[in-house]
Amino acid sequence: MNGYKKSVKYNINYQQQLAKRRYDKERANPVYHPGDLVFIKQHSKRPKFGELYSAPYKVIQQQHPHAYLVEDEESSIQEQVHVSRIQPVYQRMI
Repeated sequence: MNGYKKSVKYNINYQQQLAKRRYDKERANPVYHPGDLVFIKQHSKRPKFGELYSAPYKVIQQQHPHAYLVEDEESSIQEQVHVSRIQPVYQRMI
């Protein structure tokens, strides 16, 4: 019985490592600097053709490798946001 538990534990850990490798292979690792403008993905309900991302926010500081403190430029409200909800703002060159 003890041999089965070790085998099961090994197989679970091995499959978790494989899944992590597959996920990390295609994952971008974006880094934002203070002063960068970003869009924030909205979590709330929205109309079918409503905006997916809210107005530009300014990055204040990086609080964690995957979390940033951002500030709304209009209302000066600060919010901590996970990197998966952030999209960079690209300036048009006309």
